Amino acid sequence: MSAPAALALSKMFYPEIEKSPSAEMKTAKIYITKYQNIIDAIATGAMLAVPIAVNVAANCIVFLALVEFMNAFLSWAGGMVGYPILSFELICAWLFMPIAYLMGVPWQDCFLVGELIGMKIVTSVLVSYRKMAVLLENRKLGLEPTLSPRSEVITTYALCGFSHLTGIGLTLGSLIGISPERGKDISKIAVRAMIAGNAANFMTACIAGILYEDPILTVMTNHSTVVLTTQSFMNTTVY
Repeated sequence: MSAPAALALSKMFYPEIEKSPSAEMKTAKIYITKYQNIIDAIATGAMLAVPIAVNVAANCIVFLALVEFMNAFLSWAGGMVGYPILSFELICAWLFMPIAYLMGVPWQDCFLVGELIGMKIVTSVLVSYRKMAVLLENRKLGLEPTLSPRSEVITTYALCGFSHLTGIGLTLGSLIGISPERGKDISKIAVRAMIAGNAANFMTACIAGILYEDPILTVMTNHSTVVLTTQSFMNTTVY
């Protein structure tokens, strides 16, 4: 579901209004670099990968440092008014509560789901899934806070993406390393691409919410069907 959603949203966010130069091409030119042997190919590939790896690592460090700076500033500003727990993730939790509700999450879980989405956008998907695992473990143990099974399914799809602030650094580092002459163009659409990626994740989460069936409700419905069938059979027998 993510592939068609990403394609549709990419066309909406960045429509192709000009005629593509390759639209009428019947054949594509493929440039193949010839190496002396496999050792030459491995060594050349390793040398070409060094600038890309350095760019990716540097951008990740910069964006993570920027997120920490924002959280430190918000915590300091919140402490001035008696609310030191203020953070970018907490702000995102309030912002994404309506979106979580529109995706089909029960209202009592919307704050937690919004917090997970904000945590994913600010840090990474691994951090948000780790937090989600704690909430699901609380459900098994009968503790709070926790998520309902429906919220679990929807949130799993909503978080399943690489669209976060650190991902912008990875994208810039890798793509600019591959094509440095397009650096300005890549930087111009990086934030828009992150927003489109999150929107695609939310679309797949909406579809998951539409297709999801509550196991308890299904069992109760099947049980009611059995009872009605039994009563109908008994009435027919008595008649």
